[in-house]
Amino acid sequence: MHTALAMDRLEIRVKLAPRSLLSFAAISGNAEGMSDLDSSLRRFETAVSRLEAAVDTLFAQAGHPALLKKELAAMVEDRAKLAGQLEQSLAREQELQVLADEASAALGTAIAEVQAALERPSPEENM
Repeated sequence: MHTALAMDRLEIRVKLAPRSLLSFAAISGNAEGMSDLDSSLRRFETAVSRLEAAVDTLFAQAGHPALLKKELAAMVEDRAKLAGQLEQSLAREQELQVLADEASAALGTAIAEVQAALERPSPEENM
């Protein structure tokens, strides 16, 4: 938005500057001043043309600001969506880890019970 405002101001200055310079020269009535003014005006117009070409080149390289803004908004939205999905995935991973720990503890208890049962003498051995 700041760049667009600066470009609008530049456009206004470019449109108004030649007229105001010519008006000043016409009012002063100085022919020599008019010649110098014409030369200055041509240099000014050349500089503005070069500036416009440079700006066009920058837009071509970087893309149009409105399109870039839309792309950035889409990326920010995607990032927010991905961040939410990541947060959900991490929460689910923690839930699964708790369940895995509980299953591991239950399995450990079951193994210990089986080992204890295998180590006990059978009732037939006692006879």
